[in-house]
Amino acid sequence: MLNLAYDKQFDILYARLPFTGHSYVEEDSNFATYHNIETDSVTGVAIYSFKKKFENGSLSAIRVPIPIDFNSKKIRELIYSCLLYTSPSPRDAH
Repeated sequence: MLNLAYDKQFDILYARLPFTGHSYVEEDSNFATYHNIETDSVTGVAIYSFKKKFENGSLSAIRVPIPIDFNSKKIRELIYSCLLYTSPSPRDAH
């Protein structure tokens, strides 16, 4: 199962395979690839400027080493979800 997380502040999509060991990272200008330090197998990726690439259709040009369905509902929910912040109202003070 692929675990997805999106960092809105830095516009990075993290896609991780289930793995609990140590990894090392290879990086280029589009994404970082995480590898199992013992087997060299890919354990995940971090795609930089993800929302920008998603919206302008340039994700297909990026060859990530794990299968990611960039048109999935889950990805749309991650990048377009709205986090609500509610602070106490002065009316709530007693």
